[in-house]
Amino acid sequence: MRKDLVQRAHGTARLWVSLWMNHDGVLDDQGHTVLRPPGMPLEENGLITSYRVGRLRYDGLRRLLPLKLERLRRAVEAERRRTAA
Repeated sequence: MRKDLVQRAHGTARLWVSLWMNHDGVLDDQGHTVLRPPGMPLEENGLITSYRVGRLRYDGLRRLLPLKLERLRRAVEAERRRTAA
């Protein structure tokens, strides 16, 4: 599914992408919100919001994943260093 979404949005190497059309906070000349197609890379706020909502929505993830995305990044980095040694 991700592959198809990313192809429609002109491709990206980013891991986290939007699943639905969203806006980027920019207005066009008529004052309408500019929409971005599904498959676009998530910006920082979208990434943080998606992580928090997903973690809370699925009970198993609440116990498995840390509260903040930064703690997850640090844990992954520590595991990467451990397995590379």
